[in-house]
Amino acid sequence: MKKTIVGSGYLVLSLLGTCLNLSTLSVLPECEKSLTRPLLIFFSIQLFIGIGTLLSVAVPVPYMIATNRAYFVNPILIGAPGLLICLTLLASYLIQFCICIYRNIRVVFNKTSEGIFADIIVQILIALAFLVAVCISANIIHWTNVRRFSLHKLAWDQADYESNVLLNVVGWTSMVGAMFYALSISDLLYEHIYDEEKHESTETTPKTRLLYQILHLVCDIIFCILIVLPRIEHVSMHPNLAIIHSFLTIFGPAVWPTISVIAYSERVRNVSYKISRFCPNFL
Repeated sequence: MKKTIVGSGYLVLSLLGTCLNLSTLSVLPECEKSLTRPLLIFFSIQLFIGIGTLLSVAVPVPYMIATNRAYFVNPILIGAPGLLICLTLLASYLIQFCICIYRNIRVVFNKTSEGIFADIIVQILIALAFLVAVCISANIIHWTNVRRFSLHKLAWDQADYESNVLLNVVGWTSMVGAMFYALSISDLLYEHIYDEEKHESTETTPKTRLLYQILHLVCDIIFCILIVLPRIEHVSMHPNLAIIHSFLTIFGPAVWPTISVIAYSERVRNVSYKISRFCPNFL
């Protein structure tokens, strides 16, 4: 019974997450003014990466559970789903890091950020994110096995080496991100204390911008936690926690771009609200 629920859960949540990301992608072109072009490009790529993460478990996991085999289709492909998960999560995280840097630079150097983050620079950053993700994933499979789905635990087994590598990547980039956040928040605090200008709307006041920046910081911390969520040590004692852990570390980062875009853009929020009202009537 539990196997059926877990297998169905992976299939349903993967398809639901894919549809959610695709619906967000469909309205992104209309949100360029509220998102800015660099964010639009970053989020578009991140949404496609999230779909890649979801598709890497949508069929393989239900297939392995249904056939009671620890591999997908062929024993040679035993590590393929885990490798795709590792690669897409790393790429998504590195693009999130680029988004973090862009947001903070835009707060402090609003006009300069437009020149720094021109289309060609954004494309180079995305290419570098993929290249670094590929190199790290290749390094992991060189030294150990990537995460594999355990039919006994109904969860993903992650080697210590892979866990440590992800922790190091998140740790080092988080320190850089924290410095940029400190710079932007300090700048906004200074503006809030000494601001004497009259603003056309409350959205442009330093206080509102400061609150948004703190919200972005909290969201980035949550995203980091989802990538390096501590593993369940005694799985036999807490089997359900291990299953929940696997779901969170895969589906959380995969749909995170949609959550971010909803938080950023009023246009996307309105579309999401209409969809949420339509779904109960449809069901």
